Amino acid sequence: MIWDPNNHEQRQISVLIFEDNPADAKLMLHQLQKAGFAVQSENAKNADQFKTLVAGKTFDVVLADFYVPGWTGIEAIRWLRQNSYPTPIILVTGSLGDEQAVACLREGASDYVLKDKLEHLPIAVSFAVEQQQLRAARDRALAELRESEEQYRLLFNSNPQPMWVFDRETLAFLAVNDAALFHYGYSREEFLAMTIKDVRPPEEVPRLLATLAKGRNREDLAGAGPWRHRKKNGDIIFVEVTEGTLRFGDRPAALTSIQDVTQRRVLEQQFLQAQKMEAVGRLAGGVAHDFNNLLMVISSSAQLIQDGLGDAKTVEKYSNQICHAADKAGALTRQLLAFSRQQVLQPAVLSLNDVIKDIGTMLPRVLGEDIEMFYDLSPQLRNTNADRGQVEQIIMNLAVNARDAMPEGGTLTIETRSVELDADYLKAHGVVGESGWYVMLAVSDTGIGMTPEVQSRIFEPFFTTKEVGKGTGLGLATVYGIVKQSGGWIWTYSEVGQGTSFKIYLPASQESVKTSVPKPSVTRLRGTETILLVEDEETLRQVTAEYMERRGYRVLQADNGPHAVQVLEEFEGTIDVLITDVVMPGFGGPKVAEFCRSKRPSTKVIFVSGYAEGAAHHGLIAGAAYLQKPLSLNVMAETVRTLINSDAVQQSPDR
Repeated sequence: MIWDPNNHEQRQISVLIFEDNPADAKLMLHQLQKAGFAVQSENAKNADQFKTLVAGKTFDVVLADFYVPGWTGIEAIRWLRQNSYPTPIILVTGSLGDEQAVACLREGASDYVLKDKLEHLPIAVSFAVEQQQLRAARDRALAELRESEEQYRLLFNSNPQPMWVFDRETLAFLAVNDAALFHYGYSREEFLAMTIKDVRPPEEVPRLLATLAKGRNREDLAGAGPWRHRKKNGDIIFVEVTEGTLRFGDRPAALTSIQDVTQRRVLEQQFLQAQKMEAVGRLAGGVAHDFNNLLMVISSSAQLIQDGLGDAKTVEKYSNQICHAADKAGALTRQLLAFSRQQVLQPAVLSLNDVIKDIGTMLPRVLGEDIEMFYDLSPQLRNTNADRGQVEQIIMNLAVNARDAMPEGGTLTIETRSVELDADYLKAHGVVGESGWYVMLAVSDTGIGMTPEVQSRIFEPFFTTKEVGKGTGLGLATVYGIVKQSGGWIWTYSEVGQGTSFKIYLPASQESVKTSVPKPSVTRLRGTETILLVEDEETLRQVTAEYMERRGYRVLQADNGPHAVQVLEEFEGTIDVLITDVVMPGFGGPKVAEFCRSKRPSTKVIFVSGYAEGAAHHGLIAGAAYLQKPLSLNVMAETVRTLINSDAVQQSPDR
């Protein structure tokens, strides 16, 4: 039975505690004894003691810290399984990231409990011991099945786990035990009139058939789980299955044992949701703090400008502060979008070596004289398809992070390599991706390094080990978001006192780097062409129109999609550039652009959006430029001029 807090009858249990901290081991024992367990325990503080104790005695359960000098929880799990010790192991650790937790469960851990949540330990122990007993009972049942068909029938029908036998060819049920009848709600006659497809939701059947078609090994179904099953009353449950091959009369059949893991999945989802909400809370607090500071700068500067309108120097000084604060707010917004992977990227084929060489002229000034830089760039480096600006931000963020980790100076090394990664390598590193060629960017320092606890949290938003005022905690979170959105992955290795290495892998491209059209100089941002500006925010539309008109352009204005269509139908002249917000009342910018292109195919299109999620999900047309709010009006004018000039270059007979 699962542990009941209202049952005060003591339960005997033998426990091996794999923990080098005596205080933590004592707390575990106290929690179990407090819950009513009569505990016989042994304590192993290192790998050798652990192996000796396990080999010499049988334990009901092992409680292991994830980090023990010279060993990790995963290594302990693997050693137990490799040596055929069935003892269930529960990780009791201070912190465990999602990827590590999943890896431990895949390796065979029964559960994991955080040290600040030890009140969950009795339930986890009771559940693990119970599951081990059930597994032992199941294994004994299968062994006896081979000895006697009569014994098989007895054990089959009395097994507490739902079990059935089905025909390998027709998939029809041939036999079901009482536990299956009780758990699924069907009568024996109803079960025997169905196939195994009938206990699956319709959308799960194709995966079932595809899995069965791959082979006839015991792991076919188990490895593809967990599966969704449907009870007679329509309830959907999650199950894990164990399957064995046998002969049922003259038919090739399969014996299947079912374990309902619905409750476990619910608890896992609740745990993950709690972690996500904690991260959201930190994110909201950090954003509020940084933006409130910037708004205060803008508000205060505006008041000082109002007070000193007659003084040109005062106006210039505080208007510059407003522009600077607005730039910082825009940068913070872009960092948040990069972290959340909501940024609209503008990828192009590029060489990482070229990007590094260009930004390398700036890095020494950023890092300071006490940081020595080394480059190890592969001359045969393949190209990759990425947003150049975002790649530059990755390099800059990692370099700044490395500088802060070397307060007394050190060495920063930037490397590039072309690497071919196979499926086994990706799987071993917990990466969901395709095998093939990747471009590797490595940034390594000789700084103070990180503890495993810090390393497990470095990509969380607003998590920082720096003192107040020295960092926002968004740098590495931004790097992580950009890399993931670019289709790559990032790997970190660090040791305290030995430095840190970040390795980023981006998919390689076989395409060549294309030469881009030069951007116009600031002095050549003027023009006489006609622009249609579509923006529902009146103040923003008016200042943008005035800015472009001062530079010689003719600007037609519309405050929403339908109004823009009306202007396009009524205006008979040429419209050289359409500048449109993406999301607006009525209908958005993509529909305006589509209508405009149908009437005037040569019109250049610039999409502008205040949030990238809207842009990413509203069907931007091919060949259009995209600008992320907030942006400088100089950038707007530069983009307009670049688009017009690119068309002129393409039409020039000299090119």
